[in-house]
Amino acid sequence: MNICRRSLLAAGLAVTSMFTFNSCKKEYSNDTVIPKEVSTTLYIGNNNNFVYAMDPLTGEKKWELNAGSPVLTSVVIHNNAAWISSSAGILYKVNRITGKVINQRDFGAPILVTPLSYNNILYVAAGSRLHLIDNGTLATIHSGDAGGIITGAPTIHDIVGKAHKQVFVSAQNTVRTFREDSLFTNATFTAPDPGSFVSSPCVENDSIMYIGNQNGKVYAVNTRTNAVKWSYTTGGAITSTILTIGGNILFGSYDSRFYSLDTETGRLRWSIKTGDRISSSPFVYKQNVYFGGYDRNVYNIDIIDGTVNWKVPTVGLIKGSPIVYKDKVYIAGYDQIMICIDTETGEQYWNKTIGGLVEGSPMLDDVTISIVPATDGAHPLK
Repeated sequence: MNICRRSLLAAGLAVTSMFTFNSCKKEYSNDTVIPKEVSTTLYIGNNNNFVYAMDPLTGEKKWELNAGSPVLTSVVIHNNAAWISSSAGILYKVNRITGKVINQRDFGAPILVTPLSYNNILYVAAGSRLHLIDNGTLATIHSGDAGGIITGAPTIHDIVGKAHKQVFVSAQNTVRTFREDSLFTNATFTAPDPGSFVSSPCVENDSIMYIGNQNGKVYAVNTRTNAVKWSYTTGGAITSTILTIGGNILFGSYDSRFYSLDTETGRLRWSIKTGDRISSSPFVYKQNVYFGGYDRNVYNIDIIDGTVNWKVPTVGLIKGSPIVYKDKVYIAGYDQIMICIDTETGEQYWNKTIGGLVEGSPMLDDVTISIVPATDGAHPLK
């Protein structure tokens, strides 16, 4: 979906009537007890400008923050704080325990993708520029121009022959790489076919990148030469971020199919047909892959052969991506409800109304590690 259409959709849907499960009528209370120390926390933002910090076991609210505009990105835990970005271009550094704002900055350009935390460095994509910022003042230390609105979250990896790691970002029909410390532009891959990249690049090793395009193609690109190793054509746009595991790449398409391709050749291993388009990015857990669909279902698929283990219906379409933590799937969609599902059975543990349509994805702070969706450039399977 292009940026203009996405912005209009977000604005229009912000006033859409609310759909809820009967069991979700309880609203968050104003007297919720705020913890005194950092504990495991689930975060989710919505198109109604709010971010919620929740107990992942119960779904009860810990705190909330009004970001002033729709939140399309995931929360990032960095420098012992929660970092929240809004589509209007405001970045907030927030106390993880209380939800109080420590500092904030207006970048003057939309933040549409999740910032990247790496080795005590935070990279923020605002408009067409990638910023390396100071953790205290939030001032830009270095920045680089991507040549267009950045629509895929930055990710970082090695490239053979380069002395420094490279930060990859997608913008329009190109993927640019920047040197990690200075953000000098090192290389640009431009798709050989008209289209646009709107997902985060998946860099499997030090020489191959996989990325889907709105033209319906997946490209495997040699990061040393920017030559296309192979491409595979689906029947619809690809906005789902690709994951790679065990010689497979996994992704969904607007042709309503979810795919597994061979990483080496690009040949189809299997695909499954769902009831509508898929923009949700996959999450892999214990040999199964999880994702949501526009057909209002959450899926659990066997990685080996594409067998549907279960699908759980929801009330609204799902654009965002799931995360999995300790045998529980967390995901939210246009029904304005966060749900927690058992990975084995598909049984719901709980569901909570979160007061706004969700286009983004949850993340979970387990105090010492972060469980992030595939749309986050820090996802370990990239």
